[in-house]
Amino acid sequence: MKLELDSESPTPLYHQIAESLRYRIGTGALEPGSTLPPVRTAAADWGVNFHTVRRAYRVLADDGLVEIDGPRGTRVTASPAKLRAHSPSPALAAFLGRTLREAVEEFSLTVDQLTQHLRAFRGTTRTSQASVSILECSEAQCQAHAAEVESRWDVRAETFCLSRSDEPPEGDLIATYFHFNEIRRRWPHRLNDLQFVAIHPDPALSERLGRALAEGLLEHRDEPRRSEKRRRHEGRGRESRRKSGSARRVVLCEFDAGQAQSVATDLHPLLASTGVEIETRVVERANELLPASDPGTHLVFTPRAWAKLTAEEQALPEAHPLVYVIRSQDMEELGSRFGWHERVHRLVSA
Repeated sequence: MKLELDSESPTPLYHQIAESLRYRIGTGALEPGSTLPPVRTAAADWGVNFHTVRRAYRVLADDGLVEIDGPRGTRVTASPAKLRAHSPSPALAAFLGRTLREAVEEFSLTVDQLTQHLRAFRGTTRTSQASVSILECSEAQCQAHAAEVESRWDVRAETFCLSRSDEPPEGDLIATYFHFNEIRRRWPHRLNDLQFVAIHPDPALSERLGRALAEGLLEHRDEPRRSEKRRRHEGRGRESRRKSGSARRVVLCEFDAGQAQSVATDLHPLLASTGVEIETRVVERANELLPASDPGTHLVFTPRAWAKLTAEEQALPEAHPLVYVIRSQDMEELGSRFGWHERVHRLVSA
């Protein structure tokens, strides 16, 4: 199937594809039950990104013209008669035309932006909410990324921890580049469903460590139980460590040496302003370094190590979770590629 697309047109390519297919359905060239080309094949034939094709198919599915059925492909479900039955009357078409012209001329809105604002004004979301599965090495990190995605986009984000032995559910998948090789090895047949994103440590970690160091929380938490002699002894030790620079130390706890080194590389620019030294420790048990023997040491746990600590251990002042967040550029790219809509509260506040 050949489509005539204009890459220079201000009309998005996905919209051009959707309208071309809509026309073919309306004229009967695509009959009910016929299958649209697979996403990858269509993308190659039409000279576009496969995410563009996927978005066009989703637009048609949202309008009830096609049905996306995973590995069985995308089938036409609407007949020309049904399509004509849903076409606007001449009076309604005129009204829609006036509304769109005013939106463009008065507020510089695109068709998509006008649609989003109408949904926000109505106060409801789409009847068929998009969903996506988040793949990560710990349930806590899965939930953190799911919350990020849901707070930005009007989607339902499900979690799928990589410790599971079964296969991720059908549909779109999001994973981080940390696990690119593992996912490619375990589910090579699912790569077409996957979108990898870049992540970086949450800047809030630097702020938390900075406050803890400045306030000396670790050095004084057991002060009421120490004898005067012991306090003087430890005071001299702390002064000595400060002079040598070893009192401000962060120990990164992780189960795998390669992963620990990769995470430490991420942490260096984040913690540079705190003046701390970063030491990596490969541990068999997440809590084997707790409680910290040196009051100047802070323990930072990777997501999967943090998940192995008890609530009491997580509450220790020297224990800090390392949380990764999706880079803002990649978060924007997710919405563009999957055709998601912004959360209503973001549109209203805008």
